Amino acid sequence: MEHSFRLVNQLFLVTPLFLKTPQRIAALVFLIMVGALIAGLIERQVRRALAELQQPLKGLMPEGRDSLRPTVTRLFKAFADYSLVQVKEACGRVVESRFARLNPVQAHILELLGLPQPAELCAQPVRVCV
Repeated sequence: MEHSFRLVNQLFLVTPLFLKTPQRIAALVFLIMVGALIAGLIERQVRRALAELQQPLKGLMPEGRDSLRPTVTRLFKAFADYSLVQVKEACGRVVESRFARLNPVQAHILELLGLPQPAELCAQPVRVCV
């Protein structure tokens, strides 16, 4: 449980915030806890997949060391420099999307999670301007 509170304070950067109603406070706490739950599930899934493969995640640590039990903080930091550039028309229609190329660590993390490449995941149908 303490691990979840550490996540909320460090990873999600929760700071003092003024909310006017108890309903908004409850909604914010709910969203923060859902985020912490999802982060915990991501960490668990990656660790299980690595244990199943009996291979470490290569190059995740700052010194390029391997890790058998990566933390969700490290997993998220691996994607900190990932970017997407979208060119839009005045009406808001996306003309072009360019995804950064995944490095080997990022690609391995997505593979362990069973997720597709970002370009595949975020492919959207083109809207027509009127």
